[in-house]
Amino acid sequence: MQLKFIKLTFFILISAILQFCFSIKAQEDFNTEVETILSKMTLDEKIGQLVQIVGVDEYQEELIRQGKTGSGLVGDDGPE
Repeated sequence: MQLKFIKLTFFILISAILQFCFSIKAQEDFNTEVETILSKMTLDEKIGQLVQIVGVDEYQEELIRQGKTGSGLVGDDGPE
């Protein structure tokens, strides 16, 4: 009985250590990818990511093409 407990404890410990190591590697890969993307962006594009537009018309479509807006909300006015 005690041997089963020791094996189970060892298995759980090794699993936790491996999970931790893989998560560290995944975070490093993610950070590297983000840094690569940010290094390619201009200052205007970075500022544009902070802007959210409501609705889309020709002017706002142009802002999207230029990378001067990060996101947009599109919907209707709701029930009348």
